[in-house]
Amino acid sequence: MSSRLSPRLAAGRLDGRQRGGELDGLVIEGEEWYIEMSPVMIKIVFSSHAKLQLTEREISEREVLETVRKPTNIIQQPNGRFQALKIKERKGEKYLLIVIYDERQSIKEIITAFYTSKIKKYL
Repeated sequence: MSSRLSPRLAAGRLDGRQRGGELDGLVIEGEEWYIEMSPVMIKIVFSSHAKLQLTEREISEREVLETVRKPTNIIQQPNGRFQALKIKERKGEKYLLIVIYDERQSIKEIITAFYTSKIKKYL
């Protein structure tokens, strides 16, 4: 983890800026995102490609973080990347949010995310 972390974050505890609601365990430290994934804190980094795709596809960072933290399923791809899958309701219909990410040490780099109506194909 970054040396810029507060002592509480470095120790793996949530500080007073924890956000509740749908995504308990979300910590924002400046411009950096962290999620508590017991027993450690995981740093989440959004690639520039992911940021562009999220904007174009109208997917919030919060939706991505929720999917990575509490997926319906995780699939490891042959190239070593992971797919976090979560069934969500959007515009009154059920969709599957797919988040592709790389994982190394305690960092998850979000590569892209997209919704699909083809739930059975992926689950």
